[in-house]
Amino acid sequence: MKRRKLLNAKDEPSVEPRPCDVAGCEAEAAFRAPHSRDRMSESRWFCLDHARAYNAAWDFFAGMSQSDIERYQKDDVTGHRPTWPFGLGPIGVAAMDEMLGSHLRDAVGAFAKRVRPKAPEPTVPPEQRSALAKLNLGPGSTLKEIKHRYKELVKRYHPDLNGGDRGGEDQLKDVNEAYRTLVRARTA
Repeated sequence: MKRRKLLNAKDEPSVEPRPCDVAGCEAEAAFRAPHSRDRMSESRWFCLDHARAYNAAWDFFAGMSQSDIERYQKDDVTGHRPTWPFGLGPIGVAAMDEMLGSHLRDAVGAFAKRVRPKAPEPTVPPEQRSALAKLNLGPGSTLKEIKHRYKELVKRYHPDLNGGDRGGEDQLKDVNEAYRTLVRARTA
């Protein structure tokens, strides 16, 4: 059985402290910083005070236009690697079909273009359909939309808001009836 020799502090080789990269500074450089945006793999070594000053002045995007910055940030999401929609690959399904011809059979539809089915229109009873038509609303209208449209139509047809003109009273009655029908149906 071999025994490992444990190193004591006196057995370890001494390492010379690294000097700060700032000319004239004799302090030990314990902090690493990138050389520049274009040379990120190269490092500069600083003492604590000079590392703080370097970090305060560091601007990765210095000299770049706004569009360059936005492009860089967008590409950074994928680590600056090319991407393409799932299932298409770098050459695409159409090019693949053309290259392989009829040799490739897609029995399970793995390469077929997927089309999402449309959501079915909600079924609306005839009395509600008529009420929605009177208010000029669609079948998927929310209670908030119904109330907003009702207020608009009341302002349009109410005689008090039209200088006493009673010409819109019949339409106002229809609007009130339609509103009651829809509110009853939506809150039930």
